[in-house]
Amino acid sequence: MVSRLLACAIVALFVGAFTASAQAAVVQYTGTITVGFGDGGPSQAGNPDLANNGLPPCAKANPYAPAITATLPLNGIVKQSVSGDLDFAPYGRGNATSGMNIAGGTGGNGGMNPRATATCRVPFPPFINPRLRLRTQIGGAIWPAATLNGGTSNLSAAAGAGAGSLVYPIPFPGFTGLGAEVISAGASTFGGILPRAGTGAVNLGLNTVTATVQGHVLQPPQAFGGTGPPQGDFGLVNYFSGLLPTGPSAMGTVANTTMGVGNYLSATADFTMHTPGGPNGTPGVTISVPVTIGVTANGAPIIQVFAVKDKAALEGVFFEFTTGFAQHSDQVGDFFTTLNASGFDCAIAACTANQGGGTSAPNGTTRKLQLVTPWGAGIRSLPPAPDLFDPQLGFGGMAVVLLKIAPEPGSTALLAVGIAGLFGVHRVSRRRS
Repeated sequence: MVSRLLACAIVALFVGAFTASAQAAVVQYTGTITVGFGDGGPSQAGNPDLANNGLPPCAKANPYAPAITATLPLNGIVKQSVSGDLDFAPYGRGNATSGMNIAGGTGGNGGMNPRATATCRVPFPPFINPRLRLRTQIGGAIWPAATLNGGTSNLSAAAGAGAGSLVYPIPFPGFTGLGAEVISAGASTFGGILPRAGTGAVNLGLNTVTATVQGHVLQPPQAFGGTGPPQGDFGLVNYFSGLLPTGPSAMGTVANTTMGVGNYLSATADFTMHTPGGPNGTPGVTISVPVTIGVTANGAPIIQVFAVKDKAALEGVFFEFTTGFAQHSDQVGDFFTTLNASGFDCAIAACTANQGGGTSAPNGTTRKLQLVTPWGAGIRSLPPAPDLFDPQLGFGGMAVVLLKIAPEPGSTALLAVGIAGLFGVHRVSRRRS
């Protein structure tokens, strides 16, 4: 009789456990987020892109090595619904000063080691591209993050932009016929908010010409592969510099009713003209011109000095996530780019070998979810300023999120303890009988 009761209890326990797993449950996850742009070549000048284009750039072990992506590890606790939605909000968010892990801590139960804009600043070698006098990439990343654009901190399989395919020509002036975002939706096109706060800016300096009066193309310092003077071509040509006040930060969007742009980024910045600076890399001084703005009562000219400036616009387009296929392409500016990525959503036993699947469940993983989305951006001069960005700069890339989901340790432990307890009851009962 006891054995029958024990068998019924164990069956009931397992049925209860599996029934609970078919309902909304709190689970743990590990994973990565990978973001970047560019493709390392080819370029219009025949030279590859030698810069680190990962976002944020300080995520790379060597921030000066050429790269098209940067990858950050993720971990945390999330609520998973029956339909596969992931709700990060109730279980803690990352913050700008400290990382958290699944053990919990001040501010929540999950996250990553965040990158803050105050310390994530990477100055790149001058003249690594003949147009480039200076570039300091400023980045940041937080996961999970606060809400964005009125959405909630979740990824909803049901709230995406729909099925089908999209070919979206990049809409910026000068891009006509030269770039597009392509999306073929998978089984789930995820809406909601990618819970990542991507922040950043770019301090950019562009040379007014790319060759000296002697006719040679501007060279980086010899320490970075230049073949000219040891210090490169500092002190030879005027340049414009300015701060683009934002970076690609809108990957992940609120739900749309049709497949299309989720977020459109737009910002403007002033670029001021400078003298060449010193041969050892010291910065130049602002170039100003006198302008007559009127006359006095007795006819004397009123002269005011103005800095020579160029106003630039930074624009970007961002889209929903999908478990399908995404592609970014552009042929604008110095480099031509084509980047592809594919997503998936599979139970671990059903994942293919390329998806890291199989019959086993490494580290207790029960589900793997990879989401992809393309993005595109451009920088151009605004009239009536000089045409500094000629050709204008075009770039873009991919964002890829991979999550490995497993039951929360506490639920597994309780199940094991419950079974062990039942066997203990069985042993006691046998002794008494």
